[in-house]
Amino acid sequence: MILNEFALNKENVNLFYENIIKENSLGQKIVNPENFWKWFDDSITKDEQGRPLVFYHGTRSNFKEFKTSYGDKLVFFAFQKEFADKWGRKKSYDNNMSIEIEDILYTYKNKLFAEYKKKYGDNFYTDNDAAREKLLKEVDNKRFELERERNVHNRTLGCYLKVHKIFHPEKDYEMVLDEICKYYDWENPYTKEYEERLKEFENKYETAQKYWDKWWVENKDADEETIKTETDKLDYAFKNFSVWRSIKNEFDNNMKRIKQGAWIYFEHENVINKIWELGYDAIQLSESNGEQTTLAVRAGNNQIKSTQNSGNYNSSENIYEDFGTKTGMTSYDMVLSDSKYAQRKSWFGQKIKMSPTAYIEECALMFSVNKKLNGSEDEPTTYQSLYNERLQDRKLIDELKEKIQKGEMDVPVLHYEVISDGKSYFTQEGLHRAIAAKELGYKMIPVYVFVSKAYKAENVDEQLLKKILGNKIMLLNNKRSYLHEKDEYNQCYEELDKLNEIISMSEINEICIATGYWDLKGTSLVTDSLTKFLSRENTKLRLLIGKDPNVFKKDLTADAYKNAKLYPQDYLRIDLQNVEMSDEQYQKAAKMLMDYCSGDNPKIQVHIFEMNEDDENQCFHSKCYIFMSTQGKTCGIIGSSNFTKMGLEGNSELNFLDIDSSHITAKPDEYSPFKGHYYWFNEKWNLSKDWTKEFVIEVENSPVGKEAKKTPYNPANLPPVSDSCTVLSPYETYLKLLIDQFDEVVNFDGKITPDDYMPKDHDFKKLTYQKEAVNQGFAIMKRHHGFILADVVGLGKTFTALMVVKRHLIETGFKNPILIITPPAIKQSWIDSIEYFDKNENSDKLLKPLITLTTIGCLEDVNEADEYVANDDFDSSFKKSDYGMIVVDESHRFRNDGTIMYQKLDDLIGSIAPQPYVVLLSATPQNNAPYDLRNQIYLFQREHNNSTLDNLGSYGNKLESYFYEKQQRYKTYISKEKIIDGKKVLKTKEELEKDKAALKEDSEDIRRRIVEPLVIRRTRTDIERYYADDMKNQGLSFPKIQKPVAIPYEMKGDLGNLFNQTINIIAPQVSHVDSDEEGQPVLDFGATAGDDGLGYYRYRAIEYLKAEKDKKRHESRNLTAEGTSQRLAQIMELLLVKRLESSQAAFKESLHNLHRYSENMLKMWEKDRIFICPDIDVNKELSDIAITKNGSFDECLNVIASKAKKANKKNSGNENEGPNQEYKQKDFDSKYIELLKNDLRLIEDLCSKWDVQTSDPKMSTFIYRTASDFMNPTRNKTKKLVIFTECISTQKALVQKLDEMPIPDCNVLSITAKNRDDMKDIIAANFDANYKGTKKDDYQILITTDVLAEGVNLHRANSILNYDSPWNATRLMQRLGRINRIGTEAKKIWNYNFYPSTLGDNQINLKNRTYVKLQAFHELFGEDSQIYSTEEEVKHFDKVEHEEVEDAETPIMPFIAELRDFKSEKPNEYEALKKITGEVVSTIKNDEHLAFASLHELDKANNFIQSNLYIGKDTGSAKKVGQLEFFENLKPLSHHEEIETDFELNEKYKVSILNCYASDKQNAQLSMKSKIRTGEKEKATARKKIKALYNIENLNDDTFDKLDEICNSIEDGNHSLINKIINMDFTNDGLGNIKIESDVEYLYKFTRAHDEDVSTELAIEFIAK
Repeated sequence: MILNEFALNKENVNLFYENIIKENSLGQKIVNPENFWKWFDDSITKDEQGRPLVFYHGTRSNFKEFKTSYGDKLVFFAFQKEFADKWGRKKSYDNNMSIEIEDILYTYKNKLFAEYKKKYGDNFYTDNDAAREKLLKEVDNKRFELERERNVHNRTLGCYLKVHKIFHPEKDYEMVLDEICKYYDWENPYTKEYEERLKEFENKYETAQKYWDKWWVENKDADEETIKTETDKLDYAFKNFSVWRSIKNEFDNNMKRIKQGAWIYFEHENVINKIWELGYDAIQLSESNGEQTTLAVRAGNNQIKSTQNSGNYNSSENIYEDFGTKTGMTSYDMVLSDSKYAQRKSWFGQKIKMSPTAYIEECALMFSVNKKLNGSEDEPTTYQSLYNERLQDRKLIDELKEKIQKGEMDVPVLHYEVISDGKSYFTQEGLHRAIAAKELGYKMIPVYVFVSKAYKAENVDEQLLKKILGNKIMLLNNKRSYLHEKDEYNQCYEELDKLNEIISMSEINEICIATGYWDLKGTSLVTDSLTKFLSRENTKLRLLIGKDPNVFKKDLTADAYKNAKLYPQDYLRIDLQNVEMSDEQYQKAAKMLMDYCSGDNPKIQVHIFEMNEDDENQCFHSKCYIFMSTQGKTCGIIGSSNFTKMGLEGNSELNFLDIDSSHITAKPDEYSPFKGHYYWFNEKWNLSKDWTKEFVIEVENSPVGKEAKKTPYNPANLPPVSDSCTVLSPYETYLKLLIDQFDEVVNFDGKITPDDYMPKDHDFKKLTYQKEAVNQGFAIMKRHHGFILADVVGLGKTFTALMVVKRHLIETGFKNPILIITPPAIKQSWIDSIEYFDKNENSDKLLKPLITLTTIGCLEDVNEADEYVANDDFDSSFKKSDYGMIVVDESHRFRNDGTIMYQKLDDLIGSIAPQPYVVLLSATPQNNAPYDLRNQIYLFQREHNNSTLDNLGSYGNKLESYFYEKQQRYKTYISKEKIIDGKKVLKTKEELEKDKAALKEDSEDIRRRIVEPLVIRRTRTDIERYYADDMKNQGLSFPKIQKPVAIPYEMKGDLGNLFNQTINIIAPQVSHVDSDEEGQPVLDFGATAGDDGLGYYRYRAIEYLKAEKDKKRHESRNLTAEGTSQRLAQIMELLLVKRLESSQAAFKESLHNLHRYSENMLKMWEKDRIFICPDIDVNKELSDIAITKNGSFDECLNVIASKAKKANKKNSGNENEGPNQEYKQKDFDSKYIELLKNDLRLIEDLCSKWDVQTSDPKMSTFIYRTASDFMNPTRNKTKKLVIFTECISTQKALVQKLDEMPIPDCNVLSITAKNRDDMKDIIAANFDANYKGTKKDDYQILITTDVLAEGVNLHRANSILNYDSPWNATRLMQRLGRINRIGTEAKKIWNYNFYPSTLGDNQINLKNRTYVKLQAFHELFGEDSQIYSTEEEVKHFDKVEHEEVEDAETPIMPFIAELRDFKSEKPNEYEALKKITGEVVSTIKNDEHLAFASLHELDKANNFIQSNLYIGKDTGSAKKVGQLEFFENLKPLSHHEEIETDFELNEKYKVSILNCYASDKQNAQLSMKSKIRTGEKEKATARKKIKALYNIENLNDDTFDKLDEICNSIEDGNHSLINKIINMDFTNDGLGNIKIESDVEYLYKFTRAHDEDVSTELAIEFIAK
């Protein structure tokens, strides 16, 4: 709205008052108009008729007035109420009201959506912007309508504004422009001086360019000083022109927003004061880019009145106003004023505050009570019926509203007249008053509550009346005031006690429970009473589980549920998996459910409610417990408590016990529509889905279910007792177990020194800091199960890690294997290092036989064909083993817990018992956010909320909670925007500085609480400060790292214009680039894709498939088809942006590739054969090479069709089922092809413009600086240079350009992922200072991508150039570490960085993002030098004094020493015990019943492979343990007195231990190469296919038993079995059930480990009975 500046003519004032306007712009009466106009006077805020405009102020604060003390503080007012409503919405309101609104809104939205689909088409929501916006607006309007009806928008205040002069930014901005410029520290470029200087610098720039081109030709061989002098001149010219030009561009952008009236430019105090000084008293500002306008005035300037004409703003529609002390009724007023009168009448009263709604609800409830006491059979009075009835008295209500506004209202009354023992009639005076107050917006009103005894009432005394009054007050003060104190009509009580009491009533024969959620813990609270109930004949329990949105949104959002899809099935399953299996009451509850949910006609039936009668998804938050009786004692509990532990035990909500059987059993008929609780339940039951079988399977497969259903010990069930056992004394058995474990190492003295675990090479440099890292690492591992070694690059982490590995193997007797995981580029380095450690070592102490070395996925983001390659999996296979230690090199690659390789490694670690130690190596453990560090730590901190860390402050041991808080804060701090009421607003400079300080504070906190206890980190500065003597003795020195050298370049003229045009086409919103949780750049994709911007529709075909079943084929990783396609399109968009900034060669190649791929899609469309095959490189199959090979494009399509079927069959077992599909044109929305063609048109246009572009200022700068700086012998004495780039095509362009240039001694070595392994010796000979062979100088310049950024020595070079800045800033640190390493002869290290061009960085903001991430790293870990920018503040920290495990005996050594002493003192007895074969047993008496056993694995020839130690419990459970835990628990029992051997008990323990062994071996064949990680999604697929088999008729009992075992094995995570099920197609092929039973028999074989090469025997058992 534009204000109509209509002003009263002073000459007409008298005339005006005679004909005074008595209405506002809405046609409402003005209260006290004469007084109002004296205040309003000649304000210009009027409509065309001269009526005062009504403005709206939305607020969430409960204030009464805009105080004058607020002074010049701005207050904002909207012209439209709807806009202000969004600011005035309550922060929260009653949960039931919220749920009610969401339920109504959900149904409304679904119906509206269906109507729009009919009207605009199925895909209107994505394709028709106008229709989508219209729908969203209708839904939004409906929400506000519902909320206004329920008085939610109570804080939208109607106001008048007295204004005489309005500041309009569009035309008045110049008056305050200087103040705005001062505040933002801008220089106004629109001055004559500025224009002249800009022109001057532009001329200098052009002159300098021409001068340099000529000078360089003539002076190529000039000395360094001469070149430097000339380049300084050029740098000055280039720099000043680009800086001044960018200031002007930035200023123009800001001026546009200033003219729009963006409020952020006018919020500063100096700007506002300037406006007031100029005589303005209001400012018209904009929201949402000018779509909504607001008027801002000063709070304390007497410019604001409410529409009730009160105060400066004294809201009469606000919170609460006391009406006084009168009720308007003589009898009540006398009681209040005369205490003797009150005593005589036995009346007692008290004033309280109530909401008008609560008052009306109380009246409705008590009217119903009166009806019942009077014997009336009328329907109960409800709140709505009473409210609607009294609304008919409109005239009275309006009169009462005026009385309230004038302060003349009487106080409402509630009067309870007690008959006897608390039973009462009810009267009221004030129902209309409450309605009037409600309409005026009052939240609370005063109410007098009275109690008295009725005439001739018996058994009522003064004390009882006072007690009743107190109870009434207490209840009425409760928000649920309609729940009355105990009487026959309804009761408030402790639910759990009452529930058990009712269940135990002998006359109850059916229980119906409707709940919004369920858990086993809640059932355990009533298990005893339910078991007795169900044990009686003809009893049954029906459980109906719906969806309580409150529980779903609040209680089920923890990380534990992040993989849950189906509600409530997946959530219940997760809950069951986390129930404590050892709790006896939980076991009883599980046993009861399994017993009574089974069979053809189970006594317990479970249904899931998902759809209402209209087949619409519906939330189900009603909770009721209905108890049916054959003897008429039917009752029900209605309220808010779910059938959960929290609902029954911890719910503070009150519930309603209805003992009126008519309310329970009522059925609607022609006379009454009333539905009783039982009728309502049956309606929902009939609409629900039977889930009893699935429910009991979930209970059975849970840990507590398995524990509960274990067969009770029964000798008849055991295998026959062996006659070959040897019975020994307890101590002899203890010694036999020691011999079993330590016979081979009994002569080891247990002392471990550095000489034991360091290489035996005499030339090896024994560094103290490495020895300390070993000792410190062991101390951390013993306490926390692992540690991170984060020494800066080049300090020898590989050797330190191998020392840790060898010390561990020595300590454990070289028993368990070691797994080392490394990137491919470093694998050879590890192989060489392991061989180095084994050189000159004894054969029984070699590392190589015990180390499994595997590599992780591809290093590159994209390959030469620009196709995306996943880098989140292992690229070599290996079998699971009981690794004692797992070492992960470059562990920052495991910073994302969503990758395949992370999940596989996490599964592997979790499956090994006892838990292996985990050693993580990374110089850059945090690349982006705190979750990087968290996810790596979680690999050894397995209990996330029961951490071994004890220094987390208020978080206790909850590591998950600590990191969650830090992650959320980090996201807030690094964002340049803030969210205000759902809108993004730029932060002020002060806020950004505050965020920077807070980020620093959080980094310090993480360092103190996480990094210092778990991370060993030393920089070169640390080594120099704390290990100087060591360095001196070893002759070590570190080079000095020079400050980063920035290499700027600029694009200008036609090239600059083309760059800007290109950015706008390939990424319309790229200026809003941000990072996701993995730290990867995210572009605000597709915001303006269409005629003017690329939509990347080549990669979005699945988004336009018509059939949902087709779309579902392409869902992946929790993404819909739309999400998957847009994510892929985002990747390609990001690729183009990165390539554009990398080099022209890279961009041109990518652009032409995109053109070819889009053209391929168009050709497939024209052939009506559209292939979407994620497992096949379709573009490669349609390349020119492929067409030549196959003969034609059509034949290539035939090849793709064949490969698609093979790929599907491999993945799913069915060649027609899977994501690799051939589609027809008719399968797609017709819009798709037009969008694809538009993309092709835009790409062709860009190709034509870039193909003729020859000017490349970046490449020119590179060539010039290579000669002048990079290879200058005064800096680069070895004449070795390493160049890194992100793109292979850029790499090729650099190689080609250098080959063309006549730079002497400049041979180039180019390394990619393809030739890296073949060229490793050449790389080492030319660039590795530690190379043991003959060093060579065949190559001076090495150009590579990040394939050489990790684990490679290139330190014969002392200069590095980053030709393009990586999006992952920590790669810069890894790159620099290639030349900054121990052994370099260089004294100085030079670090050159090409910055993005000014034009480019204006779009992508890469320089600042790189700085922010690196600075955060400095704050957290410390670093030796600046990496990218001279703005970085390098941090050095004091040495962390870690606890060390010194060179002492190992923890297991005392047991080995004891065995050694026994062997020395009693050699004959030692040999006799050693020679005993067969099973050895011993039994003692002990309070705690345990079994200690050694289980031997034997090969085919019955030769010993290894032994496994187990501790079993009398509950039937057992666990595999390590040597230390085993013997520490066993030793104290070894001297107990022997008792008679109980062979049956021995067999019982044997069964539990063998079962534990079999369970541990289920995943023995786990291949880390598998494409499918059998997580929750795969489990669910397998589970669903197996459960379907239960429904097949006439299967035999044996098959059902095997299906049960298969289900158990699925839940145990049997990956091999799950993959087989997924790939199988269960059909009977017309053979009855023969095929199905055969398939089940086949699968059953995989439910347990079946290794034909391995057998087992229980060798030794020590029983504590």
